Amino acid sequence: MRAARIKAAACADEVAREARRRAARSLRHWTDSDGAGRIDVRGPVVDVARVMAALEPHEKARFDAARERDERFERSDAYAFDALVDLAEAASDVTPETRPAASGYVGVVRIDHAALVRGRTEPGEIAELVGVGPIPVHEASRLLDDAFLKAVVTDGADVVSVSHLGRTIPARLRTAVEEMYQECCVEGCHETRHLEIDHNVPIEAGGRTELVNLGRPCTFHHRYKHAHDLRLTGEGRSKRFVNVHGLPPPDDG
Repeated sequence: MRAARIKAAACADEVAREARRRAARSLRHWTDSDGAGRIDVRGPVVDVARVMAALEPHEKARFDAARERDERFERSDAYAFDALVDLAEAASDVTPETRPAASGYVGVVRIDHAALVRGRTEPGEIAELVGVGPIPVHEASRLLDDAFLKAVVTDGADVVSVSHLGRTIPARLRTAVEEMYQECCVEGCHETRHLEIDHNVPIEAGGRTELVNLGRPCTFHHRYKHAHDLRLTGEGRSKRFVNVHGLPPPDDG
């Protein structure tokens, strides 16, 4: 009985904290001393994630347009600002008759199995929207009902042994790569958005579709790698470029 009361109290505390975050939600805007406009948004992680997901197609359109015009690529946060403006302009043209149906949040929830069963996290356990931030376990549990959501329940499954002979990356292996590389795998680059799964040794050069041969560079480093026929080497999740002979390239990018 005492254990049940402790569990109920912990869950209630988590719900109360989330309620306080929602009550404190805000969007403020002002003009800096240098004349630049500023926006500050604060609120529940899940809602912030929905906003960022809505910006994603607009960011991609901006990036693709720059690539087609062979323009110099700008910072990802610059494209995100442009996407926010594009989203606002698109919304101003929408009428109730033409408004698209709402879609579910598309993302990845990562949660320890024990926390999911227990209903709360304990020190060292994780419940989060990957690439966004921690969320309460009850919120993660609610999101698991979303058909557009991929869930990573960390139960100790051996993903290192997963391999595939073709170019296509199986869902379990793809999720493992996304879990392992939550920022660009190139040393010194900490980009967390617009990451692309890459075969380090290409299929045509004998590379296999397995975890040891897959990484997630950002779009810039992915294009740089293929443009110069480079490989990535190094231990752990941060690697450096070398040429096909194992020597550093003239310019590391």
